[in-house]
Amino acid sequence: MEGSSKVAEEKLREFCCDGDVEKARFLLQQGVDVNSSNKINGWTPLHWASKRNHTGIVKLLLANGAKLDSTTIRGETAAQLTKDPSIQQLLSVENTIEPVEDSKLPIVPNYIKFPKFIYGRDAKDWGQVDTVNVAKGEELVLKVRKRNNNGIIGEKDFIEVELDFGDLSFENLVDVCCRELSVDPHSVTKIRKLPDTIIRKDKDVKRLKQYQELEIVHN
Repeated sequence: MEGSSKVAEEKLREFCCDGDVEKARFLLQQGVDVNSSNKINGWTPLHWASKRNHTGIVKLLLANGAKLDSTTIRGETAAQLTKDPSIQQLLSVENTIEPVEDSKLPIVPNYIKFPKFIYGRDAKDWGQVDTVNVAKGEELVLKVRKRNNNGIIGEKDFIEVELDFGDLSFENLVDVCCRELSVDPHSVTKIRKLPDTIIRKDKDVKRLKQYQELEIVHN
């Protein structure tokens, strides 16, 4: 039962990220935890709805008891992730609020300070989206499959996943690929752009082209 609950919580965060009010409402009516958070980045449904500026979702979550003071592993509240004045007003914050820097966190655990992957964003890379990709649509479509460290391919066939051009980050790539391939993010050792290039940071993700083939290598 716990496993199915975690899946439902992840689905709720996904629907809130996508702005799907009806599906999010349905899960909340089924009793899914409105304040559940991702174990890697600490994001709750409210963080995603605020980041993507989905006002309707924000209202729905607040009506169902979403906590305003929940923070990500970077110490950010939902209010600090939106630039939409109407959402900032709903969350009762000033329009000029700035994101919290990692250095301001009172305690930085080792699993955040020294992660296997570089989950933090490189500030100078923000907004540098491949203009060729943008011209082709609102999403970057990638072909992914999984392979273990012994070189055994889980499935020879690739599946297609989509990344929003508004969040071409390494963290989002890991989250999306692991969710779609049913891989534990903590077991991932590398992401390989076929045939032989390792993806390590946000800048690498921004350089990916439509329908690029990737392998998620895991323990």
